[in-house]
Amino acid sequence: MSAIFWEPLLPPAVLAALGLLAFAITGWSFLTQFPKSSPGRVIGLAVLRLLAIALVLVMLFQPKRKIEEVTVVKPQLAVLLDTSESMTDPVDPNQPPRADAAKAWLDSEAFQKAREKFDVRLFRFADRLEEIPEIDTAKNVTFNGGSSIILGSALQLADRFKGQPLQAVLLLSDGQDTSGNVKDFTWTGQVPVFTFSLEKPFARPARQKRLSLSGVDFPGKVVVGTPVDVKFSVTASGMDGQVVPVQLRHGEKNLAETNLAFSGEEQTKEASFHVTPDTIGPWELELRVANEAADEDAKSHPIIIQVMQPGQRILYLQNSLSPDFKFIRRAISGNNGPAPDAFVRWADGQLAGVGSNAPAPEISTAGLTPYSIVILGDISSLKPSEFDALKDFVSRGGGLLIIGGPNFFPSPVLASSPLGKILPVTTPAPYENLTLPVAFTEDGLRHPALGQLFGKIAKLPPLLGVNVSAPSGAGSQVLIEGKTDKGPIPILATARYGDGRVVTVMTDTLWRWHLAATTRIDGRNPFDLLWGEIIKWLVPEMANRERVDIIDLFAERGNYLLGEPVEMRAIVRLGSGEPALPPTLPLKVKTPDGKTFEYQMALGDVSVPGSAAVRGFRAKIEPNTTGVFVATTAATISGRPLTGEARFVVNRPSTEKTGEPENTAFLESLAKQSGGRHYQQDQADTWLEDIPFQEDNFTRITVEPIWNNPVLLGFLIVIIGAEWYVRRQASLP
Repeated sequence: MSAIFWEPLLPPAVLAALGLLAFAITGWSFLTQFPKSSPGRVIGLAVLRLLAIALVLVMLFQPKRKIEEVTVVKPQLAVLLDTSESMTDPVDPNQPPRADAAKAWLDSEAFQKAREKFDVRLFRFADRLEEIPEIDTAKNVTFNGGSSIILGSALQLADRFKGQPLQAVLLLSDGQDTSGNVKDFTWTGQVPVFTFSLEKPFARPARQKRLSLSGVDFPGKVVVGTPVDVKFSVTASGMDGQVVPVQLRHGEKNLAETNLAFSGEEQTKEASFHVTPDTIGPWELELRVANEAADEDAKSHPIIIQVMQPGQRILYLQNSLSPDFKFIRRAISGNNGPAPDAFVRWADGQLAGVGSNAPAPEISTAGLTPYSIVILGDISSLKPSEFDALKDFVSRGGGLLIIGGPNFFPSPVLASSPLGKILPVTTPAPYENLTLPVAFTEDGLRHPALGQLFGKIAKLPPLLGVNVSAPSGAGSQVLIEGKTDKGPIPILATARYGDGRVVTVMTDTLWRWHLAATTRIDGRNPFDLLWGEIIKWLVPEMANRERVDIIDLFAERGNYLLGEPVEMRAIVRLGSGEPALPPTLPLKVKTPDGKTFEYQMALGDVSVPGSAAVRGFRAKIEPNTTGVFVATTAATISGRPLTGEARFVVNRPSTEKTGEPENTAFLESLAKQSGGRHYQQDQADTWLEDIPFQEDNFTRITVEPIWNNPVLLGFLIVIIGAEWYVRRQASLP
């Protein structure tokens, strides 16, 4: 739609008066001043003059055209397609699998009509959410996901469309959510979810008895003599009223046993074994569910824990539970390092073990002897003798890491203690709550403690609270600093004392870096790698102590799923001298069924979790069976015969094919809570009528000047030129 309006340069009355005056003067001049012998020529000149005046008046009135363009925005629909393996489970031989029903729904007439009315977006999910850009390619989707995160994916999708005209989420799933979060869930999204039955109700056959391990958790590395918790969960089907024994064995020895009592047709029980390794090296255990209904994995589930020499332990003392405590413990353990012996001070002032009932060690020379690193998490109320013991611990080669907060660094007792004199920062350091931007220093960019972060992190997120201090002297190095109006302050600082090293972290909000990380380095969160680098720098020989004149052969981790490739890595460690490395290294891998395969490991850079890459060897193997694999290598390097051995476990991945029908109760509850509706198969073509349809219209107004037109201006020039030409030809004034 368009309309014409005027924006005159002068008031319209003034322009009208000027126009009349111009017309009057023109008429008077032509009637009195020009000869009357050529009336036709005079009339022609008058007409040209009057047209020119009229065009000038039009330009002075400045006519404009207003154009309104209306854009219609279609409302949106999001289709959420479950592509987990359970969608192909043939639970009823008399009807097609749920995956086929979902594809048929996408081919239905109702869905095609919806695509005409709505802006339809298609997403798939199993363990994560992904968009399918071309809806017509959905027929080629494979249903092989190993898990079904239904509720989490629906919430993520609703959040993704926040602020957009999304009318509904259409969920095509069997409702078999494996996240464990749907028992008493609450829908918090702002969009209705419409759910659909993908199978008809049917009479289920008698449930077959079955026992399977649905989860096994254990530390990858421990120190000899340290108690270990092996946690596991057993899922039982058709075992109502039965008691099932579960054993943890080491070779022929039964280390622990428990009985699990099941009630109901489907139930999962959790339990744990508390055992203590007494030998150094790979500790091979076997978890057995001693019942004929157990599947192959549950009957014999291998576990390998690396048991290390004493003296490589980490002691972590925390004043109270905090986000930093949680993330730092996880980061240290996840860098192929031992889980720290962690203790937290409770309200009664006593230190209690986290994950262990063992008493906290004394902070004394004898109590700290088994440890290579001590971490103090804003600990308070240390005795003078404990300050002395910590200083002596560092002097003898230990690593000390102190994390900030409102208790430890602000203490005047620390400032006057022997420990306060060896720190890389000044104390007391008061704690302030403020938002503080931070950055690497020049020393930090070159320091090995930040090795894997070089060039990978352009900007560090700000911190919310810091201990305000300054570098303590020439021996301190500030690696990360905070920017304040009064100048930079240390955030991460290091120092050496005697044979040991000290690191101070002047904040208790570094956990925000973990949550804010948007990049990955070798698949890991940069926050986790930062702590791995710090631990490695504190006691660099920690990982290699007692490991000389060997080939350190290892896999990236100790447990794999069948179908996952395993990369074997090897590093030559000599007691002295630099090894002359050959171009290849032989590798033999013995499979659980007794077969031996030979490989050649190629020379190259080897990535070691928690540290920079080094020269070593690597080879990729693809296990084709489950069980314990034994890898060995042997070679003469620099005139020394060297050997290496490593073991890893390959387990069969858990299957989603449980024979369970769709979880209609969950689908109905999700639809009801969100304000949507659940449809049975015979209602599958009626859903489109229930979707609210509301188009959004956006009006765009543009204004085009008519007077500022090249054609109009050109016409005026032609008229003036024509008048001038006629006057010249007639020799008129």
